[in-house]
Amino acid sequence: MPGEILGVLGESGSGKSTLAASLLRLLPPTGHIGGGSVLFEGRNLLQASDEELRQIRGGRIALIFQEPSLALHPTIRVGEQVRQVLVAHQSSGKKDLNQRTREIFAQLFPQDTDRIMRSYPHQLSGGQRQRSLIAQAIACNPAVVIADEPTAANGDP
Repeated sequence: MPGEILGVLGESGSGKSTLAASLLRLLPPTGHIGGGSVLFEGRNLLQASDEELRQIRGGRIALIFQEPSLALHPTIRVGEQVRQVLVAHQSSGKKDLNQRTREIFAQLFPQDTDRIMRSYPHQLSGGQRQRSLIAQAIACNPAVVIADEPTAANGDP
């Protein structure tokens, strides 16, 4: 239901991150989903085609990975990485895409929007990298956001 929050608790190594990845069929090649279903908007995501999943991932369901250093591409500026999510899921012109990207960053980095957008991941603090992942996740106003370890302390704002 809209506005509902569901938490999954468990000890380290109990499979919480694997569960998050399996919901969107993002398991490594050695991973296997033995059964069950993941229903979203009337569709079973475990039976969805690769093209259907490409449209759903990032557009309708977003996943905020636990480790931003691994999830962000090291040689692409974080603003461009968020813009790429918009390009993949919205058919707007270049000006609109750039404006929407800036709006997203302004929400999360009101004091330093432009500098953060132009930065590479290694130029940012851990907290800034995490918020850049959040920017990717909220870019398309998804119906569901899956946050892997949302309360993990990274030691900085």
